[in-house]
Amino acid sequence: MPVLRHVGTPTLMLLLALTALQPGPVFPDPADPDGIEDEEPEEQPEKTLEKPGKQESPEKRKEALSLLKKRILYASSTDRRSAIRDLKRLKKDEQSDFYDDLVLIVKTDRDAAVRESALRFLAEGGVSTSKAKEAYIAGLDDTERNVRLEALKGIRKIELKEAGEKLAKLVSESELNENDSVIHAAIRTLGTLKYESPEFTKRLLDALDNPATEMESRRSILLYAGSIRAISMEEKLLAIVADTDADLVMRSYAANSLGKTAAKDGGKATGESRDRYLKAMQAVLDEIRNIRDSRQRARMNMLKQQAILAMIRMGDDSVKEELRAAAQDDDANTRFRAIRYIGELKLKEYRDLVEFKSKHDESPKVRKEAERVLKEL
Repeated sequence: MPVLRHVGTPTLMLLLALTALQPGPVFPDPADPDGIEDEEPEEQPEKTLEKPGKQESPEKRKEALSLLKKRILYASSTDRRSAIRDLKRLKKDEQSDFYDDLVLIVKTDRDAAVRESALRFLAEGGVSTSKAKEAYIAGLDDTERNVRLEALKGIRKIELKEAGEKLAKLVSESELNENDSVIHAAIRTLGTLKYESPEFTKRLLDALDNPATEMESRRSILLYAGSIRAISMEEKLLAIVADTDADLVMRSYAANSLGKTAAKDGGKATGESRDRYLKAMQAVLDEIRNIRDSRQRARMNMLKQQAILAMIRMGDDSVKEELRAAAQDDDANTRFRAIRYIGELKLKEYRDLVEFKSKHDESPKVRKEAERVLKEL
């Protein structure tokens, strides 16, 4: 808010009141288990290296690329990072000429910010050369947290299964009692890699039973369980879903993971297990319906949506209309998630609703998501 100078008290109070009436932005929902890996918007290059035009000679192009390489290697820290971002402006075959330089930077450069930029470029581009894979693995041992996070991003992007054992060791040796974004990302990356072993499962279950385990680590473990469709963790997931005193996000993540584990498409649990999961989700919906206070019910929207989504994934279409109602909720984040799930579940009967939301929803975030989903329907 701008600083207000020389404004009398009545006028100041009026201005503050008017400001409070302005609709605020809808922020990304950190509790969305299916959007947890959404990337931040890419930083735009400060300088550009234009793709070759009709008038540019091969000699001029070669000279421009040579200068760019020298900027990456020899310029000041800020300009080196800018030059690395400029690589996005090149054609793929031109970008590949820089991969070895970026790998060398990741492994040996003393400038942490430049190492981070180099690894980010490789990760976001999904570069999967043998040397790039070595860079991702090497990045896990970097002294800087942000470099390690970029390494994990690259491992997820190309699903580098060779990193599984190293990541499992990293997580297993952690006390899991501190809010460590690298550990959280490592657990979720292991889910993407579908890494599973009896020893690792036991370590995670023990962590969930340990009161000292930090909350975000607990949540990451639940996301991991859904990613690998962990039947071995079903009893713990069912207990968390049913625990009315548990953290709401934890209950929501557990419901999401159970739905994935017994999904008709790609799930591992079938028969009696799926029936148990469905009963657990129905119990959650009954619990929420029985809450008399409307504000308290609204607070449970996240859990309600995850229970509905889980049931539809498991083949129960009786709750589809609940998802439609969520897409018309007053809360923008609730509408956003409902639209996303309509797209994921390919509910073509709601195409008209999604089309309306893409053009007329009050929230820019919801409109954008509806536009994306519309293409899938």
